[in-house]
Amino acid sequence: MSPIIVSTFGAFTALLLVFAISEILAKVTKGWVPSVLVIMILMLVGFSTGLFPKTTRACLMRCSKSPAVCSSPISARL
Repeated sequence: MSPIIVSTFGAFTALLLVFAISEILAKVTKGWVPSVLVIMILMLVGFSTGLFPKTTRACLMRCSKSPAVCSSPISARL
C-alpha cells in the first residue's frame, strides 16, 4: 500500500495536525486523556492505514549511498 502523504510539506502538516488534535482533546477533557496517548494512537492508525510513509526519502538516499547504514539502525547511531 503506497502512502497518501508523500511530500515533506504534507508530512509536516500531518504531524502538526496530529499534535493539534491531541492538544485540543487534552484541553477539552481537562487532562483525563493525555495528549501523548492521543498522539500515539493517531500515529499508529496513520502508519497502519498507509496515511504516513514507513520510510523517508532521506533514509532511502542514505541507503543508496551506503546500504550498511540503514540495515543496522544501531550502527548508524554510533
